[in-house]
This record gives sequence, structure tokens and C-alpha cells, in this order.
Amino acid sequence: MYVKSITDRGVLLWLIILSLATCGTVLAKTEIIHFDYTSHGPAYVQFLEERAQEFEALYDVEITFITGNQDKFEVMAVAGTPPDVVDLPALDLGTWVAQDYFLDLRPYLENSEYKNAINPLLLGHSTSSSGVLYQIPKSMNPVLSYFNRDLFREVGVPTPQELGDGWTWEAALDAGKKLTLDRDGDGVPEQFGMDRPLPQIEWAVHQAGGRFYDDFVTPKVSLWNTPEVIRAVNYVLEIFRNKMAPQYVVSAPAQYYYWTGKTAMSLNDGPGIIGAYMKQAPFDWDLTQQPKGPVGRATRIAIEGYLIPKESQVADLAWKWVEFLILKPENAVAFTRLTGMLPAHSVAQNSYGSIAGITDKNWMAIMEQLNDPTSYDGYKLDRRINPRWLTGTFAEVWNGTTAPEQFVEKMQAQTQAILDEINSSK
Repeated sequence: MYVKSITDRGVLLWLIILSLATCGTVLAKTEIIHFDYTSHGPAYVQFLEERAQEFEALYDVEITFITGNQDKFEVMAVAGTPPDVVDLPALDLGTWVAQDYFLDLRPYLENSEYKNAINPLLLGHSTSSSGVLYQIPKSMNPVLSYFNRDLFREVGVPTPQELGDGWTWEAALDAGKKLTLDRDGDGVPEQFGMDRPLPQIEWAVHQAGGRFYDDFVTPKVSLWNTPEVIRAVNYVLEIFRNKMAPQYVVSAPAQYYYWTGKTAMSLNDGPGIIGAYMKQAPFDWDLTQQPKGPVGRATRIAIEGYLIPKESQVADLAWKWVEFLILKPENAVAFTRLTGMLPAHSVAQNSYGSIAGITDKNWMAIMEQLNDPTSYDGYKLDRRINPRWLTGTFAEVWNGTTAPEQFVEKMQAQTQAILDEINSSK
């Protein structure tokens, strides 16, 4: 069942107690509280509910789903009533991972019949600096280059896939300019070259050979004012200077999102959009790796998985649920078929193209991007210093009120002060 608030959990417990008091022969089933991310779509919810029915019948337990986001999880954790399984992006749980709040799942995995189901590289990305395997990966969301082949053909521009090694920052900017069309000359394009470039600044920094901090989970040094960051900011700034993206140009940019067919490229989406939007897209689309920057084609992989808090009162059973849910091969295949997400499970991953129904697309580019040595999982940090949450602060650069060099110096001072505060309290 889906429970929409923490209060509902209390109501459930009260009802169980009342039932026991009035019918002494009735015993409540053991309950597993599964915290499901609010942004998971209906196909993912269907997957969870179908698997839950099977699991409940096998183990005579009850799985209660609570839907929410990071804030709701933190309320539960601080109150000392955490869920038994946490199904939130690890990128939003950096503070908790750094505190070793979650159970080390390595001993469980080593004793599982499915212990070889996940690539060791992904397990490494899901291990904290203290050596704790804090999550069992279920999916990956590497940010790729998606393009509208129809629009490229109309303008006579080579597609990113056709360019191959020539798909670079310079080529992306050139294509973006040519594919941004203001047909009536009113200063507002009817067709754009790029979609939602704000998040792009993060992996652009890595494509330039830099990073924002000295560590992804427990940093001590901010690197915001380094030449690589400035170079990446100037690259993305060109997109805004030339009105290649609908953001800051039109009042309703969502009407121009890549999958609407009104924008030629997206360089900031992962495989999650394939099942959600692209299978029904009314145009010829495809995908390839990120454009090559000064150093490489780095991207954020964003590994997502299941975590079990140390405070769970049913940790062993919660592990059984996680194992059943995503390590059992047939369930990993069902997960991929229903959601279109890229699975972490090797069996489903190797057949991703056929399972997801996109064998006519360049889906192997996803694997190539995953194996790029410069790609990274993501920053698991406090929101105040996490690049994922700071992209909105770049507005003063994009609208021309602050020079990039001034902006990064301000961010350097701001983030280093927060780092010093965090590290001094340890």
C-alpha cells in the first residue's frame, strides 16, 4: 500500500495495536517500510507494487510504501523512525552517507547467491570513503547527447553520431547556433538548438579536466576558481549568449523541452527519458556520448540504488526485499522493461537494447559513456555546496550582470567557508 505521510504510519501502528487488543488471536505481520522517491514515474510504481505482492506472499510480510523526497526522509531520520529501505538518489543523501548512517551491505552481498550480479566498478562508486557499501545499485543515469535527427537533416547539419570523434564542444556550439531558428525575425526563436543547459556546467567542468572539490563525499578544499571551472562556465555561457536555449528567452521553456520536437539537442538527460518520453516521441531521435571537451567526454553517471538505515529494526528482512527486488535476474529484467531505465544488473544491462525496445538506436553509446575513464558518479554533498543544487545561482552570469571570473571567485569563498565550518565541527 502507499502511505502519503508520516502521520499515516502512526495511524497504521495504532490500528495494529487496537486490532491486537480486541482480537488476541490476531498477530500483525512484520512490516517493511519502503521509502519511494516522489519523482519515480507510474511505471516504476507499478514495478514496485507487482514485486511487493510476490514478496509478501513468499515471506508472509507486509510492505508499506511511503512516497517522499529528501526533506521528508530527513524528518523521519531525525525523529528516529527511519524507513527500512531508502529509495532516494544517493546524490541527495551525501551528508548521511558521509556520517555512515546506512548499513554496510557488503557482508549481505557476499553471502547472496546473486553476489556477482553487479559490476565491481559500480559497487566501488557505491562505497563510502570509510569502505561502507552503502547502497545496492539498481540503475544508472549517465548523462548523454540526445538529438533530433529530423531537425538536423532539415538544416543540413551533421548529427553528433555522424561526427564521431569530431563531436566536440566546438561542434556542439556550431550545431546549436545553426539549429536555433528565428523564422519571423522577432528576436524570439521558434526552434532552439539546446535544451536546459544549466546543469551541463557540472560535467563540462570535468570535460575540461577539473572538478569542484578535492573529494566527492568528504571534501576539504574548494576548487571553484580554477581555470577548468572558468573554461567550462564560458563554454556554457556561449549557449545563452546566442539564445540557443529556451531558458531566459521564452516565458514557458517547458513547452520547448527536447522531447516536444521544438529543440534539436539535449546534453543533460540520461536513459530515464527513453521510457518516459522518447518511445512516444513524434520524430526520429537518437543518442551518443557527450561532446568532447579539452580533456574528454566526462559525464555524471548518477548511480541509484537501495539503502538500509542502521536503525532499521528488520534489517535482515529488508535485505531480502532488496535482494529480491533488483538482484534476482528476472526482476531486474522486469524493472528494465517497465521503466526503460538502465539497470545495474549485468544480465539486464547486457540486453538493455532489446529489453527496452530500442535496438534501432545507438544504445551502445550508453555503455561507451559508462566506460569512459573520466566519467564520475556525482557529488554527494550538503546542498549548500553541491554543484547539482547550485546551478540556479549561475543566473547572474548567464544574464550578463556578473563576469565569470568574478562569479567563481565569489563561489570559491562561499563554498570554502562552508567546508571549513563542516570540517571544524567533526
